[in-house]
Amino acid sequence: PLSYHVRTGANATYQYGGFMWLRFLVEAYFADDPVVVRKIWDGAVQDEAATGNPVSIFESTVTLLGPSRPLSDALHLFGQWRYFVGARHRGGLFEHGAHYPDVDVYQTSSLSALGESKQLSAEVHPMGYRYLELENDLSEVPRDLEVRVSGNGTRFGFAVFALDDGALVAERHQRLDPQGGDSRALVVPASVVQRSKKLVVMLARHAGAGAKLDELDLQDPRAMTVRLAWIQS
Repeated sequence: PLSYHVRTGANATYQYGGFMWLRFLVEAYFADDPVVVRKIWDGAVQDEAATGNPVSIFESTVTLLGPSRPLSDALHLFGQWRYFVGARHRGGLFEHGAHYPDVDVYQTSSLSALGESKQLSAEVHPMGYRYLELENDLSEVPRDLEVRVSGNGTRFGFAVFALDDGALVAERHQRLDPQGGDSRALVVPASVVQRSKKLVVMLARHAGAGAKLDELDLQDPRAMTVRLAWIQS
């Protein structure tokens, strides 16, 4: 899982994203025991018949996580940890996340710009994430807010984080859907929006059904749409 805004070249992005994924697994699932990284590599198998001769890191990760901890849930949670680093760091996530570079925000807007509803879009790579930020510049929040995401034929999940000066007010999740689906929605109550200075929409894209995770074409973005609408009372 990588951040696909490349600052200093593709290799730098790959290495940094790879480090954060492994660090996340160690801290979130394996009680901060770095031995798990060795176990992932020990369980990896190189597929000489596949294009590029890839190493099956994801498959060995699935084995270590076990059936009670699906990879789709880990990928979704990683997207949340990935946002809250650098200046946005908060406790309970990456131990040293305050020292990691800030994640790139794909698009910013404001709640006053929604009108009754507004549609945004973002291109998301396989196993990738996008973050959209909405500033709350309203003196009074009119109604509950529906956030509906369409994946354009991809498997996806998303979340909304309500923040007040960086502190988490509330979070709502639609986790990565193993079966896929055209669109899904969640509702942010007006009371939550009122207490927030910013809403963050996290888009997370998984691989297609039956895809071999270690053979993905990561340069295959798909447009995902986000429709924001005030719910009629």
